[in-house]
Amino acid sequence: MYNRPRMWDGQRILTPSKKQSITKKSYTLFLKPDKKVSPAKVGQVLSSHFTGTKYSSYGKWKGGYRPINVPTDVESHILHVPKEYAAIQWLAMASPANSVYLPFYTNISDTPSQYKVDGDYQDPTNTKSAY
Repeated sequence: MYNRPRMWDGQRILTPSKKQSITKKSYTLFLKPDKKVSPAKVGQVLSSHFTGTKYSSYGKWKGGYRPINVPTDVESHILHVPKEYAAIQWLAMASPANSVYLPFYTNISDTPSQYKVDGDYQDPTNTKSAY
Protein backbone atom coordinates (compact mmCIF):
# COMPACT_ATOMS: atom_id res chain seq x y z
CA MET A 1 0.00 0.00 0.00
CA TYR A 2 2.84 2.38 0.92
CA ASN A 3 4.26 2.74 -2.61
CA ARG A 4 1.13 2.12 -4.69
CA PRO A 5 -0.28 5.68 -4.40
CA ARG A 6 3.18 7.03 -5.28
CA MET A 7 3.26 4.81 -8.37
CA TRP A 8 -0.26 5.99 -9.23
CA ASP A 9 0.84 9.63 -8.97
CA GLY A 10 3.93 9.15 -11.14
CA GLN A 11 1.94 7.30 -13.77
CA ARG A 12 -0.80 9.94 -13.58
CA ILE A 13 1.75 12.64 -14.42
CA LEU A 14 3.74 10.76 -17.09
CA THR A 15 0.90 8.79 -18.68
CA PRO A 16 -2.29 10.82 -18.17
CA SER A 17 -4.00 8.87 -20.96
CA LYS A 18 -4.12 5.81 -18.67
CA LYS A 19 -6.95 6.49 -16.25
CA GLN A 20 -6.48 4.59 -12.97
CA SER A 21 -7.78 4.70 -9.43
CA ILE A 22 -5.48 5.49 -6.51
CA THR A 23 -7.02 2.54 -4.66
CA LYS A 24 -6.12 -0.03 -7.32
CA LYS A 25 -4.38 -3.08 -5.79
CA SER A 26 -1.63 -3.24 -8.44
CA TYR A 27 -0.31 -1.19 -11.33
CA THR A 28 1.62 -2.02 -14.46
CA LEU A 29 5.25 -1.51 -13.48
CA PHE A 30 6.51 -0.26 -16.84
CA LEU A 31 4.46 2.09 -19.01
CA LYS A 32 5.46 4.08 -22.06
CA PRO A 33 4.96 7.78 -21.22
CA ASP A 34 2.54 9.74 -23.37
CA LYS A 35 5.34 12.18 -24.32
CA LYS A 36 9.13 12.21 -24.21
CA VAL A 37 10.25 12.67 -20.59
CA SER A 38 12.40 15.73 -19.90
CA PRO A 39 14.37 16.56 -16.72
CA ALA A 40 11.67 19.13 -15.94
CA LYS A 41 8.98 16.44 -16.12
CA VAL A 42 11.02 14.17 -13.82
CA GLY A 43 11.31 17.13 -11.42
CA GLN A 44 7.53 17.52 -11.55
CA VAL A 45 7.12 13.86 -10.56
CA LEU A 46 9.69 14.10 -7.75
CA SER A 47 8.04 17.24 -6.32
CA SER A 48 4.50 15.88 -6.52
CA HIS A 49 2.26 15.52 -3.51
CA PHE A 50 -0.77 14.43 -5.53
CA THR A 51 -0.78 17.94 -6.95
CA GLY A 52 -4.03 18.91 -8.66
CA THR A 53 -6.02 15.97 -7.27
CA LYS A 54 -8.43 15.65 -4.38
CA TYR A 55 -5.62 13.80 -2.57
CA SER A 56 -3.29 16.82 -2.66
CA SER A 57 -1.37 16.60 0.60
CA TYR A 58 0.67 19.79 0.55
CA GLY A 59 1.08 20.61 4.24
CA LYS A 60 -1.26 17.88 5.45
CA TRP A 61 -2.02 14.18 5.00
CA LYS A 62 -5.22 13.19 3.20
CA GLY A 63 -6.58 9.70 3.05
CA GLY A 64 -3.42 8.27 4.61
CA TYR A 65 -1.58 8.24 1.29
CA ARG A 66 2.12 9.07 1.32
CA PRO A 67 3.05 11.29 -1.64
CA ILE A 68 6.26 11.16 -3.64
CA ASN A 69 7.43 14.44 -2.13
CA VAL A 70 7.17 15.20 1.58
CA PRO A 71 8.38 18.28 3.47
CA THR A 72 11.22 16.31 5.07
CA ASP A 73 12.88 15.58 1.70
CA VAL A 74 16.19 17.40 1.99
CA GLU A 75 17.43 17.22 -1.59
CA SER A 76 16.75 15.60 -4.92
CA HIS A 77 18.86 14.56 -7.92
CA ILE A 78 18.08 13.91 -11.57
CA LEU A 79 20.78 12.35 -13.71
CA HIS A 80 20.54 13.36 -17.36
CA VAL A 81 22.81 12.15 -20.17
CA PRO A 82 22.28 14.31 -23.27
CA LYS A 83 24.42 13.57 -26.33
CA GLU A 84 26.31 16.88 -26.19
CA TYR A 85 27.59 16.48 -22.59
CA ALA A 86 29.16 13.71 -20.54
CA ALA A 87 26.17 14.02 -18.16
CA ILE A 88 24.28 16.60 -16.16
CA GLN A 89 23.24 16.14 -12.55
CA TRP A 90 20.23 18.32 -11.83
CA LEU A 91 20.33 19.05 -8.11
CA ALA A 92 17.61 20.52 -5.90
CA MET A 93 19.18 21.50 -2.59
CA ALA A 94 15.94 21.35 -0.63
CA SER A 95 12.61 19.61 -0.94
CA PRO A 96 11.88 19.54 -4.69
CA ALA A 97 8.44 21.09 -4.12
CA ASN A 98 10.15 24.20 -2.68
CA SER A 99 13.36 24.37 -4.68
CA VAL A 100 14.71 24.57 -8.20
CA TYR A 101 16.88 22.04 -10.00
CA LEU A 102 20.29 23.45 -10.89
CA PRO A 103 22.58 21.86 -13.50
CA PHE A 104 25.94 20.49 -12.43
CA TYR A 105 27.99 19.16 -15.33
CA THR A 106 29.82 15.94 -14.51
CA ASN A 107 32.88 16.79 -16.58
CA ILE A 108 33.76 19.96 -14.62
CA SER A 109 36.93 20.02 -12.56
CA ASP A 110 35.75 22.53 -9.97
CA THR A 111 32.53 23.56 -8.24
CA PRO A 112 31.32 27.19 -8.50
CA SER A 113 32.59 29.21 -5.53
CA GLN A 114 29.07 30.05 -4.27
CA TYR A 115 28.61 26.35 -3.45
CA LYS A 116 31.83 26.10 -1.42
CA VAL A 117 31.04 28.78 1.19
CA ASP A 118 31.34 27.55 4.76
CA GLY A 119 28.96 28.68 7.46
CA ASP A 120 25.30 28.56 8.30
CA TYR A 121 23.46 28.23 5.00
CA GLN A 122 20.21 29.29 6.71
CA ASP A 123 21.72 32.61 7.85
CA PRO A 124 20.02 35.33 5.72
CA THR A 125 23.10 37.57 6.10
CA ASN A 126 25.27 34.96 4.36
CA THR A 127 25.02 36.57 0.90
CA LYS A 128 28.04 34.76 -0.58
CA SER A 129 26.51 31.31 -0.38
CA ALA A 130 24.23 29.90 -3.09
CA TYR A 131 22.36 28.05 -0.40
